[in-house]
Amino acid sequence: MLVIAEVLPLPTRTEVAAACGETFAIRATAWPPTLGPPPESWAGAWSAYVADYGIQYSTLASAYEALNAFWQPILGTTQSGTAWDAESWTWS
Repeated sequence: MLVIAEVLPLPTRTEVAAACGETFAIRATAWPPTLGPPPESWAGAWSAYVADYGIQYSTLASAYEALNAFWQPILGTTQSGTAWDAESWTWS
């Protein structure tokens, strides 16, 4: 998601939430999910991924913070704008 949100135009926050809700409903899975931090055991694999793909979030913690900035407004736990701005990494 870090790469997609950085390089592709995205639908509005409401449209992303609706599409996710529909997908979770089809799968009979609760929406919204809880987005907890990844286990530290993933740090080595993340470092390798960053090296292979040049992701700007070099640590697992910084990647998690960026994902939270993207997902929390969609998950409904924070208020934010409706359009994704990859430059500022915010919903505006």
